Amino acid sequence: MLTEDFLRDFKRSTEDYWRRTSINSAVYGFQFQPGTRWNPGLSVDETGEYEHALGVYFPNDFRAFLRVANGTDIPTLNVYGYCGEPLRESVGVYSYPRDLAEVRRRIKDVEVDREQLVVTMAEQGFDLAPKDSLVPICGPPLRGLYFRRYEERRFVDR
Repeated sequence: MLTEDFLRDFKRSTEDYWRRTSINSAVYGFQFQPGTRWNPGLSVDETGEYEHALGVYFPNDFRAFLRVANGTDIPTLNVYGYCGEPLRESVGVYSYPRDLAEVRRRIKDVEVDREQLVVTMAEQGFDLAPKDSLVPICGPPLRGLYFRRYEERRFVDR
């Protein structure tokens, strides 16, 4: 499991890097903007609300991450190497509840392409079982980062 010390150090070091960095105009693809910061972490109750909203139990490491950092505060920027394409912005790391609708949309997108996704993951050494699903944690530039949903959550409304 990720320790709180590791996560706090990760948060500090990435924010230090983002404070010192600048947009690389020669790069095509989304980049974290200078001055990007992590949003404050979620409480245990807020993490439970997020799980409930998606109908999943998060892995313990992701719960620990969410206690320290709940997404990034400003969007990533795609400058397309300043080739004339308009600049585009997108979420860096998803934040709850701000990005809940986008996370839900991406979950549906993954389900549509599930057959190809199973093949691609198998080629990379991952076994995606029929019951498994994936929940996104990042937009561009890290759009491919997902974590496995190991068990569906069943809720009883009272």
